[in-house]
Amino acid sequence: MEGLHTLFVLCVFVSSLAGGRAWRESPLPVFKNVNVRTTNGLTLVSIRYSAPDHPKADWFIDGFPVPQYVTGYFTINSADEFALLSTSENGKPISVCLTLNVGKTCLYVRTQPPDLDQREDLDFPWPLIVPAPRVRYDEGRVTRLFVSQLNTAHTYNYTAVFYAKSPGHYSPLLKAESRDMEGGREGDLVTMAPVTSGSAGWMVSVATDRKEMEGVLLLNTVFTSTSGLVSTVTTSRPINIYSRQHTAPFPPGFLSTIPRDSLDLPWVCRDGTSCQITCPFVSNGDVTVTIARVINNDEVEQLPVVSVSGEMVRLGDYLGEARFTVLHFNRTESPGLFRCDIATSDDAHFYDVRV
Repeated sequence: MEGLHTLFVLCVFVSSLAGGRAWRESPLPVFKNVNVRTTNGLTLVSIRYSAPDHPKADWFIDGFPVPQYVTGYFTINSADEFALLSTSENGKPISVCLTLNVGKTCLYVRTQPPDLDQREDLDFPWPLIVPAPRVRYDEGRVTRLFVSQLNTAHTYNYTAVFYAKSPGHYSPLLKAESRDMEGGREGDLVTMAPVTSGSAGWMVSVATDRKEMEGVLLLNTVFTSTSGLVSTVTTSRPINIYSRQHTAPFPPGFLSTIPRDSLDLPWVCRDGTSCQITCPFVSNGDVTVTIARVINNDEVEQLPVVSVSGEMVRLGDYLGEARFTVLHFNRTESPGLFRCDIATSDDAHFYDVRV
């Protein structure tokens, strides 16, 4: 293996999920309780959760990704999992994100005041979504999904972001998102509006009657709490939307990058630490992702294999991201500009990331 051009190969398979059914129980990891103990300059945060499969866990301190070596994961039994983080950065907000193929959920924890020793049981309900996780629409008709109103003491909000293929445009990907939960504005491609009769909830509408759009709808739920250990819990779930004339939202070989701010990714680096850089994309096919450092006059320099590590993470059938960790980041040695190269066998894209 030479350089970084052979570091990553991701195979994205089209799933055979049945359409027309609802998510009556969360397919995502469910947080059960959180324990926070701060003493002698150390903070210990432990999260207990259950999940249908073993999720990928990512920890953050004050918004910065935590290197893998300070985290540990322990199985309690066949249903409940336990994640642990110990750090000397006392008092700074800590969060953890658990990712499965079906979606992602994140929990944000308060770690103040000092000398805290507290446990909080969690009960964040998940909305009923009909239909999900696949929607096929008839040509000329609006695509609609019903999202239930939640009976909870927590304040919550829904948002929807649609990543659709956009043939004939300068970019192969169109991004459309809901403005609010009150119906949006005339001309919006994605809207959310309250349901006024029958079951209480919201209707998510995608304007496939005005424009043929196929892609992935990312439905986000945000819970907030003004007291207790947990300040926020978020979930993101992908829903495939495409015409009944097709078998998938994206054709074989489709490839596109995703705008930096679309997935709320932490692209910030501090001198003397490991720097995580993410390269998100949408693809239907095998993908190779590499990273290089951009130097003077748009010239790129491959990073030594010993100074970078990485992994692939998928969200659903078509959303993906390569995560690279540059060890011992030093801004005096690097201008902080990196290039993500994303390629399939017959297409390629690149974009630059400043950290």
